[in-house]
Amino acid sequence: MSYYEGPEQLAAWPPETWRVERRQVGTRARWDLMIDDSNIPIRSFDTKREATNEKTNPESYTRRKVEQERLWYEGVTPTGWKTYEECLAERSRTYARRSN
Repeated sequence: MSYYEGPEQLAAWPPETWRVERRQVGTRARWDLMIDDSNIPIRSFDTKREATNEKTNPESYTRRKVEQERLWYEGVTPTGWKTYEECLAERSRTYARRSN
């Protein structure tokens, strides 16, 4: 799973631009981590502290996954992942099939 559509989008939304937003769920407040302008939370937390830690701590799950994705775009393929080039080729084949 990729958080971003490509290396350009990832570069446009570094962790310094991520937001923590409060959302009311019934009688409870949740704290959402937003990593781009899609208004879709990438993760949700019970406390603002947890959400802020996820945003700021380089060892947090989300920060590690985004760093792994950045390296993947640069050609360093994690074990068990397809290469970025393979994924682009698959996407092109899928689009070609759908357009026929």
